[in-house]
Amino acid sequence: MKMKILIAGAASVMLAAATLPAVAGNNLLGDRVEPTAASRTVVIGADTAYVNVTGGDVVKFVVGDKTFAWAFNGPSNIGEIDLNKIAPAGALDHAVKVYVARNVTTDGG
Repeated sequence: MKMKILIAGAASVMLAAATLPAVAGNNLLGDRVEPTAASRTVVIGADTAYVNVTGGDVVKFVVGDKTFAWAFNGPSNIGEIDLNKIAPAGALDHAVKVYVARNVTTDGG
């Protein structure tokens, strides 16, 4: 009987751990928002390798006929994000880095 409880408990822990990245994953990097909420638009071209933003910025990205927006409201110690990780699947066909500068107004000097 104790063995069944132990196995059921272990299975529950493994299942919770397996779903954690899907639940928490990108929230540490900010939040997906509606493009209409953006205060800035960045067009990503074939030669775009990086984009500079400031923590707290809400940016609409335009990639060909695809559009998505992101609020860079994650922790202030995140200085670099792979745009491919936060973009909708298939939106980008090459690597683009986002460099996130600390917002001195909200994070202090």
